[in-house]
Amino acid sequence: MKESFFLSLRFPSAINRILGAVLLMLTAIWFTSFHAANIMRSPAQQNLELRSDVLTQSISRWEQMNVQVLRRLSQNAGTVSMKASQQLPLLAAVNRSYSDIYLAEADNLEGYVVARRSGTAPDRLNRSDRHWFKSAVGGTEITREAAISSLTGKPAVIFSTPIREVASLSTDKPADKLEKFKD
Repeated sequence: MKESFFLSLRFPSAINRILGAVLLMLTAIWFTSFHAANIMRSPAQQNLELRSDVLTQSISRWEQMNVQVLRRLSQNAGTVSMKASQQLPLLAAVNRSYSDIYLAEADNLEGYVVARRSGTAPDRLNRSDRHWFKSAVGGTEITREAAISSLTGKPAVIFSTPIREVASLSTDKPADKLEKFKD
């Protein structure tokens, strides 16, 4: 009598061969997929690193530009005067020249807004509780703060600096300027 194929020893042997071949194919597929992914990932990672460096440099240049504008504005005679009539044209000029600056204002030592770049009269806004204001009053040269804008609801970066009169050699008489310079 003939034994059934499924009951003979040949069946498990055939199954083992099939499983071995499938396992070998799956291992080969995994190995090639892994290496192909690494080959594709490497240029992508280099591209991301390059873009990250470019972005970092752009942010740094943007930040330096804002700091320079703020320093120049804070030392301008019109700003130092603390008179809204002299500050408004300066703040409006900043707004026209730098599209990224959507709000520029000058505050007095008590924290009340003296002038805003929009040209509208401040509604007795008081900023004395803000970190950037306290730092400027405390003499910190430049303060940076990230916040969510209450005007736009979008992220914003706030820069502040004290308003200071810069010492100069300027006098009414040109001869006096020269004498001060010589000393």
